[in-house]
Amino acid sequence: MNSLLPISSRSALTFLAPYALLFVGYLSLSFVNALSADQQVTLRLVPYSLFAFSACISLYFGRNRIFYLSLLMALLHWVLSSYYPNVDVLQKARLLLVLGVLAPLNLMVLSLFRDRGLTLLQSYLMASVLGSQVALVVEIMNGDLAQWLLGFEQLFTALPLLDELSLGLPNAVLLSLLLSALVILVRIFFRMTPLNNALMVVLVAIGLALHFVDVGNTVVMLFVVAGSVVLLSLLQHSYDMAYRDELTGLLGRRALNECFLRLSGRYSLVMVDVDHFKKFNDTYGHDVGDQVLKMLAGQLEKTGGSARAYRYGGEEFVLVFDGKPMVQIEQYLEDLRARVADYPMKIRAANRPDDGKKAKKQRKKGAVSGPLKVTISLGAAQRNEKFKTYSEVMDAADKALYKAKNSGRNQVKISG
Repeated sequence: MNSLLPISSRSALTFLAPYALLFVGYLSLSFVNALSADQQVTLRLVPYSLFAFSACISLYFGRNRIFYLSLLMALLHWVLSSYYPNVDVLQKARLLLVLGVLAPLNLMVLSLFRDRGLTLLQSYLMASVLGSQVALVVEIMNGDLAQWLLGFEQLFTALPLLDELSLGLPNAVLLSLLLSALVILVRIFFRMTPLNNALMVVLVAIGLALHFVDVGNTVVMLFVVAGSVVLLSLLQHSYDMAYRDELTGLLGRRALNECFLRLSGRYSLVMVDVDHFKKFNDTYGHDVGDQVLKMLAGQLEKTGGSARAYRYGGEEFVLVFDGKPMVQIEQYLEDLRARVADYPMKIRAANRPDDGKKAKKQRKKGAVSGPLKVTISLGAAQRNEKFKTYSEVMDAADKALYKAKNSGRNQVKISG
């Protein structure tokens, strides 16, 4: 799931689920306002529980970004719901300014990095960054940096475009929110992961919480939503780790086995194999072989007929057409075969120079070893009176695949 383009039904669900939670949180505000005083006190503890749960699970899985995000949001929730109501007007203005600038920038930075596991160095670095920000907020609230903060705010007063938004927030805060939103959206477009998507929703929740900071129940509900979204992204990531192939982004063998258990009635299975794949690895190296597999995965996801694509293992893939007999899928398979065969895949020459200027000059001259010709063979079978179980259908599709291989490759063979 590396990009929103092309977007599949599962990636669409991953993308939309956090926004659905945000909408449900908005609809729940009327019910929250009807809660008793004791119930509202209990509600304030819910975000802490969600962030603590996410932090514990992220420690187990080594997800340092979610761990940091959980700590950051727990602190922000405490400041806005417990500390903010008890300070004077001037301190409230200072607090909103510094939190409104720092919190979005933290989310933006988190979107730019990838998880590397909770190493000792990373733990110290995260603790230092978070601790330095806490120290800065304390100094500002004590008045020691009041003049510096005033000068910082004045830098952004003459921005008419931001003034027109009229959201009741300082221009510096609006600029931080917009810049962070832009960066996170770009990251989502090029790498649509559950966490990057969650960061966008959390950013929206932070912006709304800052705007409605004096409406206590609204702020608490927004942090309940943020905590739920963070936890959801962690669960989605855990699902991907268990069921999704890391290289191609397709669902893997375990997901395919579970799919087989749900199949009933009529369906068709297709085995797909890259022709001469060992030759690609031996000639161009495993990096090129990985590129071939990722290219094929992208083409498999474009297959019509509501096909579901799985990586079976190595260079073999499986397409599942639930509810589709063979007569309805033959054209989809032929289209897939043709798309892969016509795909313009080029590879740099093996002797390309390492020097940047020389490499650029060589690229202008077209010094490449390609285009690389990639073809696939396909074997298909459907459930019928002869092949009644999924293992029998798979075996028939596998035999049809070998028939396609032995008949010259780059073709579709149908069992029976």
